[in-house]
Amino acid sequence: FAIFAPMRHVDLRRGNTSQMWLTGSEAAYIFPNDDGIAVVAWISPRENLDACRGRALEALTGRIRSLPDAPQLRNAEPIDQVLTVKDYPNLWRPPMVRGMALVGDAAMSIDYLWGVGCGWALQSAELLSDIIDAAAAKQGIGLDAALRRYQRQHTWTFAGHRFLINDFANRLSLNAIERLMFSAAVKDVRMAHHLACFVARIDGPMKFLAPAALLQAIWVNLCQPVASPDGTRSHIAPSA
Repeated sequence: FAIFAPMRHVDLRRGNTSQMWLTGSEAAYIFPNDDGIAVVAWISPRENLDACRGRALEALTGRIRSLPDAPQLRNAEPIDQVLTVKDYPNLWRPPMVRGMALVGDAAMSIDYLWGVGCGWALQSAELLSDIIDAAAAKQGIGLDAALRRYQRQHTWTFAGHRFLINDFANRLSLNAIERLMFSAAVKDVRMAHHLACFVARIDGPMKFLAPAALLQAIWVNLCQPVASPDGTRSHIAPSA
């Protein structure tokens, strides 16, 4: 389940940069937006839901305050209804059905933890538009052929991400590769950029998990200290 609240006067710790915490079974976010508004979110296993009933805002702010380097929300004020999402199944369909091309949530409605909804809606719409436009510019390429190409391209672009997101949604902890890559990203700026390109869906899983990237992550975890937010090195020794 998840609790979301848009708030003003959040004591941001990273300027206008979003913050994210992954504890294994839980995730939390601070998303700064325009006009002094920040979205505060906490996602937790269903067994914790009963303790939050009737006190969603209190549960949300209490959990955020307990996280390392997190806003303490002392002056934060909700500006709208606090939203509790109790159940959200992963659903997907073939991107082409009965001659209709599906984009966005019509094709895939996937775990909101990774924030893929709007991004995938725009990406898939752009993909469809480009393919139809290219087909219209060429003689002899009909709509059915263009839609089949869209189906292939859609599958190639999104299926790997969908598999990993669906797999994560069925677990309450990070697997060994996830721990390796996330821990390397907080210790090395290059690995942080590598992770950012993957979670922004610029790079696919094959590039993200390429052998060279995995070896780099192993080396970083063994040898590198933790990088500070400005990209300089801190003096924190790597944990055992």
